[in-house]
Amino acid sequence: MSSTTWAQALPAWHNHHRYVRRVADITARDFLRTIGRHGAWMGARGVEELGGVTPALCEAWMAEQLGRLATSTARTRLKRVRAFWRWATEAGHVETDPTRTLRIKRDPSEAYASLGSRPVVDEDMIRAMTLDPAHRTHRAIMVLWATGMRPGELRRLTAEDVLDGVVVVRKSKRKTRRLPIDERLRGMLLSLVGQVPSAESLTEALHCACRRAGVEPFNAYWLRHSRASLWVDRDRHPLLQVAEWLGNSPRTLEKHYLHATQRGRGATLGDL
Repeated sequence: MSSTTWAQALPAWHNHHRYVRRVADITARDFLRTIGRHGAWMGARGVEELGGVTPALCEAWMAEQLGRLATSTARTRLKRVRAFWRWATEAGHVETDPTRTLRIKRDPSEAYASLGSRPVVDEDMIRAMTLDPAHRTHRAIMVLWATGMRPGELRRLTAEDVLDGVVVVRKSKRKTRRLPIDERLRGMLLSLVGQVPSAESLTEALHCACRRAGVEPFNAYWLRHSRASLWVDRDRHPLLQVAEWLGNSPRTLEKHYLHATQRGRGATLGDL
């Protein structure tokens, strides 16, 4: 059994991510945070060395994640943990990968099955969630709701992207789009540059806010769905314009993003 401890493996894994794979610092930190939590979970069960981790323990860990997180978030954590164990196997820290048979089954028919039953997040719900703009994570939630940006796009934002009246959203190095913003939203965006919380922190904060509002918990991506519905169904923006703002085709927008919403609510984040 390998004698490599979690305390030894985590710095080596982090350095591999930063200097060998050369991923962005914020991505490396997100991965390290996930693996650190995974290691802490194992350590709480008396497993201090990587060689002591078994497939059964990994299955128990995964079951706990699925029990308290959205499936998409649990799938992201599993992806990161499997990447760590592949590296540990290749580096000789363990003989076999304990997660190689671990899967979260995906049923394509369920991908959007429950979306229609969820309430669209409008101004009233945002107020009920009692989000505090002074709180960095809450501020990020409000920006995601107001702009329809993906969490990853918000993390890639730079000060040069936040212009007067518009923000340049970068899905990748080559794919960009422009969103109209007001002065308040511009200030919030600038305050988040380089300080956007991890996906796990956003999800946990959203779940707490949902409990305060008395609604079924949802993840950050539902804010994007809600914004699409509000822009089209309530604010009557043309479908082609909304598709351009969100970086999707009109067909994708109609198929997956537009959901029933009430009419006649307030229009902007500035109204809150």
